[in-house]
Amino acid sequence: MISSLLLLSCGENPFGEEDTESIPSVSTDDTIPPTPPSNLVISGFGTLINSTVLSWNPSTDNTEVAGYEIAIGTSSGGQDVQTFTDIGNITSYQVTNISPDLSSSNSYYTSIRAKDLAGNYSDVATSTSWSIALTQTTGAYQYPDNTYAQNCLEYLNSGYYNAEGDGLYWLDPDGAGGATQIQAYCDMSLNGGGWTLVANRRGGFVNVESCGADLNAFFQNTCGIVTSIGYSDSYSIGDTSVRADILANNEFLFLDYDSMGNPDTDDAFIIHHNADLFPNSTGVVNRFAVTQVCDIDNANCDSSNVEFLWAGTGFFSSSRCNTGYSGGYGGNYGYCQNGPGAYNSNELFGNRGSYAETKLWNYGGSSAKVLQQQIFIR
Repeated sequence: MISSLLLLSCGENPFGEEDTESIPSVSTDDTIPPTPPSNLVISGFGTLINSTVLSWNPSTDNTEVAGYEIAIGTSSGGQDVQTFTDIGNITSYQVTNISPDLSSSNSYYTSIRAKDLAGNYSDVATSTSWSIALTQTTGAYQYPDNTYAQNCLEYLNSGYYNAEGDGLYWLDPDGAGGATQIQAYCDMSLNGGGWTLVANRRGGFVNVESCGADLNAFFQNTCGIVTSIGYSDSYSIGDTSVRADILANNEFLFLDYDSMGNPDTDDAFIIHHNADLFPNSTGVVNRFAVTQVCDIDNANCDSSNVEFLWAGTGFFSSSRCNTGYSGGYGGNYGYCQNGPGAYNSNELFGNRGSYAETKLWNYGGSSAKVLQQQIFIR
């Protein structure tokens, strides 16, 4: 019986019936390559720091597609990061353990080619460029290697593909590592982006925040939570040292909102100064000579005799640019574009010439002062 089975030819079976299945044969004369894979979709974007996902529509061939090979490079069709590697006959693949680890400073391309049973290769199909992404931990973005930027501007300039969206990011303000990181709100769109929110003054006629007895206490301590920064919320990121660590480009942006969340952009302004504008201040008006004051587009700037006034526990001459200091109320601030004088502070832009919109603590005597105000630095 064994010998008779050995004499069976292909296509016969020992029971005398013809086998309806045949083993594929490969002609050595087959020189026709498969069609290239199509409709490549790249995803994942290196969120695991060395991983990305590619899916595609399958190739066709005059005989049979045997499988696919994938490569990764820093140029279209390149394979300097990972050479073409067999991944089997599938239509979606997650590339992992790429060596060396991907860099946020580079753009990458994933290429794929099909092969048939005769060893013919299709033309190479290449994805659009991609880069690695920030990871998200507890609702906030951070670097994928578990480190953190010192400020929002650093994230914006990092090259990670998803570092351009407004939202929550983890910061390490002093850059020391360890457990010093904080969650912060980053505005990545206003005037080029990279702004870190350091304070949210809530709207309303009273202008008293939910934390501290005055503005000095408000700006020298943390207040509220960064996930609540609406019209009725008070928020402060911390004291002078935190703001000084975050400050990178020496810019402070002041932007007001009405109760519907509409920004008052024509009255917004940017102060250029190389130190914190809200240091510890009790019983005095601090007058800082600043580099310049500009509108929200960093245009129409005034750099001649510009000062920023800050009184942490009192106020300065009813929100005017005089040099006098008065106790009571509980804090005020604003800029003066022509030095000391009997004119309204903050009057350079928009309609500020008609009122002093400085959100004096515990005073909301005009409709202008009821606006919510957010203060950003970068």
